[in-house]
Amino acid sequence: MKTSHLSLFLLLTFFLLPRLGQCQLFGPSFSACVLKAPTKRLEDVQKIAILKFDNESNFIIRKLGADFGDRLPDFMTAELIKDYRGAVERKIYMNKIPTNVFSVVERNQIDIILQEQGLSVSGAIDESKAVDIGKLLGVDAMVLGALSYNYEDETYTRDSKKKDGTVEVTYYRNRKLNASASMKIVSVQTGEILGTTNERVSKTDLASSKKGYPGTSAVKSPESLAENAYKDIALKLVNYFAPYYETTAINLRKVKFKDFKKDAKEANKLLQQGDIDKGYAMYKTIYDADSYNPIAAYNLGAIHEAVGNFKEAKKYYDIAYQLESDTKAFEKASQDAQEYADMMADFEAVGINIEPYEFDKSEKTLADQVEVKGSSSSRIAIFSAPDNKSEVLAKVPGGVDLPIIEKMKGWYKVRMITGAEGYLPEKDGKEK
Repeated sequence: MKTSHLSLFLLLTFFLLPRLGQCQLFGPSFSACVLKAPTKRLEDVQKIAILKFDNESNFIIRKLGADFGDRLPDFMTAELIKDYRGAVERKIYMNKIPTNVFSVVERNQIDIILQEQGLSVSGAIDESKAVDIGKLLGVDAMVLGALSYNYEDETYTRDSKKKDGTVEVTYYRNRKLNASASMKIVSVQTGEILGTTNERVSKTDLASSKKGYPGTSAVKSPESLAENAYKDIALKLVNYFAPYYETTAINLRKVKFKDFKKDAKEANKLLQQGDIDKGYAMYKTIYDADSYNPIAAYNLGAIHEAVGNFKEAKKYYDIAYQLESDTKAFEKASQDAQEYADMMADFEAVGINIEPYEFDKSEKTLADQVEVKGSSSSRIAIFSAPDNKSEVLAKVPGGVDLPIIEKMKGWYKVRMITGAEGYLPEKDGKEK
């Protein structure tokens, strides 16, 4: 992805958060790999440089241990240049967007500038010096920080009684390493600290023996444990300011109506198996048969959200909320979907074409549909005859899809959820 797209990409800060907590225990769920926003939005930042982290470990580790202040930036860079961080191909239904949104300066370029400025490659660099270095490197932001780690070995025994009644002693050595890092992101243009975060990770390794305490070489070395710890920390630090994919639960509501329970159960099974198109088709059939069913509308919204069709997701969430306005989860889902839709609109405004997911049209839903125009809060009349002066049979909310029985000049003959037939003015409908 071109770096010029960065500022728009980071509008994801408030978007694409998993709604696992918002729809708790409503019913079945299926998993999908969705794009998650970074914790911190970095506006107008396209190019960054990551300085060596200051090693604040104790004296012995600094002298004898590996210097992860030099290696943590490499781990972070490796994460930042991945095309689709965290993506699980078989779980991604949306059309993918790359996550490598930053241009990252190579370490040797940073070292050259430090040497030219007479700065120690291994010394701590404060924010003001970082800004000066950033200007020479031609970057928008500098990443700097500090880290430390320590470890200790614990030895202990456990007794166990054997079948013959004798007691057997097992000797253990447990090595535990605690690693931490703090990070600052500094604007080169203003010198402002754009964001700060701290991360901590622990790693352990255990060895046992029947013949006495295992030696220190029986467990993983401190360097090996620290490397694994700082790779985890690098991922957490990068997630703080760059987007990534995460597999999460897409929660559905349980269909309560007897006539649709069997179909809904089959749809849920298909979705859990990864057959998003057939699952969608079955829920669409349920919704077409009962367009005033808030649960069917909500579940269609959730499926659209899983594939990144946020405008459609909002439409169905709005219908669900309109039909059952006392359900806060419906309202929250609609608000989130609107934010997602706004994000996509921002991409499109600068020529980044994000294609919506197209469900397989060969999967059968009901017959041709007409979408009632207007918002979910509006009410559109359905007449008893193709005449505006005829009796009004019902008033339906905008956004509802109705099966078309017959199309005629100026009118659609449609079937309503009650099974009754009526006439919708052509001007009030949009054929699908």
